[in-house]
Formats: sequence, structure tokens, C-alpha cells
Amino acid sequence: MVLTLTAWAAITISLKKVLPTTSDLERGIAVPRFVFNLTALVELGELIMPYMKQLSLMLLILFSVGLTNCAKATPPEKEQTKEEQTMYLPFKLYPTDNMWTFIKLDTRNGKMWQVQFSVKGDDYRFEMPLNMTVLAADSTNGRFELYPTQNMFNFVLLDRIGGATWQVQWSTEPENQAVIPIKQSSF
Repeated sequence: MVLTLTAWAAITISLKKVLPTTSDLERGIAVPRFVFNLTALVELGELIMPYMKQLSLMLLILFSVGLTNCAKATPPEKEQTKEEQTMYLPFKLYPTDNMWTFIKLDTRNGKMWQVQFSVKGDDYRFEMPLNMTVLAADSTNGRFELYPTQNMFNFVLLDRIGGATWQVQWSTEPENQAVIPIKQSSF
């Protein structure tokens, strides 16, 4: 905050009343060391008073230039996409259109589980297998990805390395669950 001329004058006058005079110092009266520093500060203020506006403007400009240079000095970090952040993790949860149900995918080998949570109690919370067959020999994190379809019970599973696809159908009834390979056409 920049002091105005009036405020600085008021501080100077009030400090002069409390600070020792030259005659006190000549008589050998003990004066604490900080009083001499205050005296020097008051005298500096009286010297600077005529140049206060220019000094304030110059300090503001220097401060602004310093902030600008600090902002430029640090190179901006590349923001990672959500996919890049989770690429190295082996498991991923995919929401379904049913607010209580997710599909958990092992992104290394294509294994899947249907996960249901509930606020009603433990009887309504479960995790059941959808596919326990390993769909790829090498286990690379992020190899498999699920994509939702317009049908809330169906997803398409993609092998991002091999290109193979499967239709994944989830249901609370095991007889309605399925993981079916989608044939690649040769045309």
C-alpha cells in the first residue's frame, strides 16, 4: 500500500514527538538503539516526500514487470488427458445407464465384472463376473477399452492393439449376460 503525503506527514509529526532530541543525546540519556533507526526513517521520509508519487509509480512498474517475468520463467506443464492419466492402471470402472451398476474392466486381458452398489444394504451390493476368459496373451495396461452403445445393457469391447471387438451384455440375471466376439469382415 502506498502512503499518501498526508499520512506520511502525520506519521512524521507523531514520531518526532516521541523521538529524542539532539540535546537528550548530548546529555548522555540512554536511548534504545531502535529509536535511532526510527529517527533515520523519519529523516528518509522527509527526503523522499517530494518524490513520493514518482517513487510509488516506479515501484508499481517494477513489481508488475517482476510478476510478468515470474509467470514466464516457469514452463507450462502439459496437461494430461484423462486417458493418459489412467493408461498405466490395470483396472477401470465404466458407468452404465443404470445408476447403481458399473462394469469393471481389467484393461490388460479383457476380464470383466458387473459391480452394483446400493444404499439399501449389503444384500444389494455385489460384484459378479461377466467374462473370466483372458482375451489377450500379453498383458499390457490399457489394451482393452469399453465403449457404450445406445442400448443401456450393451457395450463394445475393443482390443486396442489387436483390433478385435466383442459385444458385452450385462444383466442382473446371469442367463442374460454375454460376451460375444464381433466377426471382422474381409471386404
